[in-house]
Amino acid sequence: MSNRAQPEITPDTPLRLADAVKIAFPLGGMTVAGLRRERDRNRLVIEKIAG
Repeated sequence: MSNRAQPEITPDTPLRLADAVKIAFPLGGMTVAGLRRERDRNRLVIEKIAG
């Protein structure tokens, strides 16, 4: 993610997991691996866009 002006982020805005961690947990406490574990436990909805 660059430091340019960011458009408004809504619940429907697609984000990479790394960017979601930076935005939602700026002081730490969650990692990409942690989000993947939550996905695997069906506590987080992930939409696969490519790859």
